[in-house]
Amino acid sequence: MQSISFAPEIAELKSSRPVGRCSALRTLNPFIDQDGLVRVGGRLINADIAYTSKCPIVLPAKGTITRLIFEYEHKRLIHIGPRGLLANIHLRYWPIRGRAIASQTVRRCIICFRSSPSLTVPFMAPLPPERVNVERPFARTGVDFCGPIMIRSGIRRVVSIKCYVAVFVCFVTRAIHLELVSGLTTEAFLASLMRFLSRRGLCSHIYSDNGTNFIGANKVLHSYFAPVKGQRTVEDSLSDLKIQWHFIPPSAPHFGGLWEAAVKSAKRHLLKVISMGLLTYEEMHTLLCRIEAILNSRPISPMSDDPSDLNPLTPAHFLIGGSLTQPAEPENTGIPLNRVKRWELVKLQSQTFWKRWSTEYLPQLHKRGNGYQRRTLLESVHWPF
Repeated sequence: MQSISFAPEIAELKSSRPVGRCSALRTLNPFIDQDGLVRVGGRLINADIAYTSKCPIVLPAKGTITRLIFEYEHKRLIHIGPRGLLANIHLRYWPIRGRAIASQTVRRCIICFRSSPSLTVPFMAPLPPERVNVERPFARTGVDFCGPIMIRSGIRRVVSIKCYVAVFVCFVTRAIHLELVSGLTTEAFLASLMRFLSRRGLCSHIYSDNGTNFIGANKVLHSYFAPVKGQRTVEDSLSDLKIQWHFIPPSAPHFGGLWEAAVKSAKRHLLKVISMGLLTYEEMHTLLCRIEAILNSRPISPMSDDPSDLNPLTPAHFLIGGSLTQPAEPENTGIPLNRVKRWELVKLQSQTFWKRWSTEYLPQLHKRGNGYQRRTLLESVHWPF
């Protein structure tokens, strides 16, 4: 094998000449031993190690024997990784381009491939209409739970109670609403949902995963808002405002990436505070409201260093018309405005926010994350070799 792959180098070594500058062996100071094998004449001659490690046999990058040696060592060492495989090979041999051969050996091993298969990232689809069309905040809402969180039953009593946090996120403005929930039951979630609807307005669509409490709440809402035939009452009017519930596919949490990111942000702020000790119900409720204000004051549009530019757009602009963490701006009472003019001014301000949402926030959604390449679909049985 060496006589075929290293024929020019062997001829030069037998003639007592150094190998050529273009040879792959030029940095190894090779020599031919008494058995006619090309070995490495490195700088470890004086090391107190085995002769095969001081002067390993040179293996060509391409060759059947090189491949068989790597495969044998890989199986003997119980399917070791590329780095460990190459380290054991170096005890006796010095393969040219050894890292690439070791990685290729592990990659071609069927047992290693089955134990750690590589996932195929699908091409990211266009955003759904619920994310990119103008609509009232929280008209389309995603919901998920965060927790459990331990709280104290009172100031003097140290009995710990387990509770959860219901995270509601707006699909359009990315505004967040947090509710403290006593458990994962359907009744507890319905109570938090009613508190949310009373403060943020009725939702037309709610999106969630397939939690049992969400499925139970969907059934209860369908029976509660069912239309009643006959006389027209207040309940009949409410039945027209149905909430349509959408469940993502089972075992597919990436479909709920919007509310999963909201849960991550809320949990990051929450864990930094509750690590100092247990809080009471009032303290935890106050903390959640504070975290909600902070999350809704995060910019969703690019920030500028120019002082003449407008402040970055935040979800709070669509909720109260400004930031939730900054002091209120003084009202300019010097300009006399009647009720119609003031109403037009408020309406113009709201339209300005939505115009900035279309021009500053939406263009950021063009870029795709991991799934930015179109890949061919895998067949039922597909091996990468």
